[in-house]
Amino acid sequence: NLLSTVVAPLVLFGILAAGLSLLNAMPAQIQQPAVQRFDSIEAAQRGAGIKLTLPAYFPDYFSWPPSAIEVNRRPYLTVYLAFRARASGSEALWSYETISREPQADNLVPLPQHITQMKTFPIKHLQGTLVIGLTSTGETLYQLRWTDGERRHVVSTTYSLDELIRMAGSMVR
Repeated sequence: NLLSTVVAPLVLFGILAAGLSLLNAMPAQIQQPAVQRFDSIEAAQRGAGIKLTLPAYFPDYFSWPPSAIEVNRRPYLTVYLAFRARASGSEALWSYETISREPQADNLVPLPQHITQMKTFPIKHLQGTLVIGLTSTGETLYQLRWTDGERRHVVSTTYSLDELIRMAGSMVR
């Protein structure tokens, strides 16, 4: 039948063209890889499409710029920054900023191993959580967690708790 041999391929072609057009119209974020590494804060902000919350206070015993900058898009947009200690050259400060109002987004950043203390802790006008535990090598790890609107922050260090608190406070708007 001439009608079915002509119409069927045309319908199939139309569906395929519509599907490709739909894929082409998907936002660039969906098409990008889940994790991207960047060489600068500015490039990461452009890549993530957000302005990061950076500390106004930054202890001088950490090196700036970050030693690692990653943007993870799944399951929630998360920007990870790592900083090295000037004296040892090893990473000793880590910051995660996740954009999500979903409570389960808090579980993206793991708690320290071997938690020795966890308590509610004020960070300026916000309620946060202070977690003290140990790293896998037995070093004390201090971690502050707080939510500011849709932004969830986790900042951790193996250095000074007082300096971590000061730095976190300088990140709150």
